Amino acid sequence: FGAGYTSFSYLKDLPADLLKIDGSFIVNMNRHPANVAIVEAIVSLAQNLGMKTIAEWAEDFETVETLAEIGVDYVQGFVVARPQHPDKILSVRSGADFIQDKTLLDYLSTLADDDELGHVDLVLGEPQPASGAAPEAPHAKST
Repeated sequence: FGAGYTSFSYLKDLPADLLKIDGSFIVNMNRHPANVAIVEAIVSLAQNLGMKTIAEWAEDFETVETLAEIGVDYVQGFVVARPQHPDKILSVRSGADFIQDKTLLDYLSTLADDDELGHVDLVLGEPQPASGAAPEAPHAKST
């Protein structure tokens, strides 16, 4: 750590507003306290640099809940959706149509009431705040 593309120098100079947290820190994180500590540090660093975070390889509800408690902004992984054919993606009402874990759907519904930016609404398919325009895609860098 700290050399090449993972160095802090590269991170601070790369123009991006989203930091992607490698799935190797996310998978089984609730059984490995060191991984939780690493993710907490990455989130803190990203927040101090004015960046949002996305965690890959979220495979179960417990992991999503931990990531939310830590302050991760976005998650991706099989708990949210399995890979889909493009035609199927275009034909659904919202991203929630792909979520098979009822516990996660219920959790997202409770978060939607407190979600001022509309992040949860993007998944649940609710109307967007303000102009209704889709949010601009962030420019990501991976850790």
